[in-house]
Parts: sequence; structure tokens; C-alpha cells
Amino acid sequence: RFESPEAAHVHGPALGVPNWTREGCGLSHFHGTGAPVDTLDIEWAITTYRTRMPHGSLPVAADGSGGQVCFVADPSRRRGFYRWDHENEWDEEDCLVDVGQEMPEAVKYQNLYFIADDFEGLLKRAEVLPDA
Repeated sequence: RFESPEAAHVHGPALGVPNWTREGCGLSHFHGTGAPVDTLDIEWAITTYRTRMPHGSLPVAADGSGGQVCFVADPSRRRGFYRWDHENEWDEEDCLVDVGQEMPEAVKYQNLYFIADDFEGLLKRAEVLPDA
């Protein structure tokens, strides 16, 4: 589990899109190669999330509930590890219906929450929770 990631984007009220925050995220497993199950394989993750994450993103782990931990090297944002929340994934049609305008580019990846600048920082932020 990673405690209190920072929101990657903060939207001004003029956009009419709510800002979401998260208190933390789980960590189920890191993706590998040659995995016996597709969802554990890094090639599967790259193919599955290629068009759903910003340019320069590499999904490296799953959070156990459908989200991903990814490394983002897109020059338009802070380089580092983020949680990508599939529950808050952008949908251009929903934006048009809910807000009455096309989704601004700045809002598309509002479901990214910064965790750490590098892998060492990612591990330092991790917290092992006891089984419930």
C-alpha cells in the first residue's frame, strides 16, 4: 500500500470537472515476463493500457483492484511513479453529457496520482499492512 499520493492534476473550477483525491493504493504484484496469467505479464499490461494512459507510461504493477502503478516519462508532466485509477478513467462522451463541453486535454489523465520520483522512493513509500 502507498499512503497519500498527491493528485497529478488540479483542475480550475472553470473546467467544470471535479478534482479527485485518493488516500492511498494497494499493490498486488509487479508485472513480469512469461507470466502464466495474462494480467501478470508486462507485455499484456503495455498493450492493454497503451491508449488509456498518457504517452510515455509504462505499467509496472497492479494495485489489486483494476488500477495500475505506472512509470510516466512524458515530458509534459512530472517524471516518476503514479497510481492510475481505472475507476476515474476519462470518458469523452460522459464529459460532453455531464459538463456540456468536449473534454479538455488537461482533464484526460486526472486519474493519475503521483507516488514517487524514482523506484527507491516508490519502495520507501510502501507500507505493509497486516492481513485483515
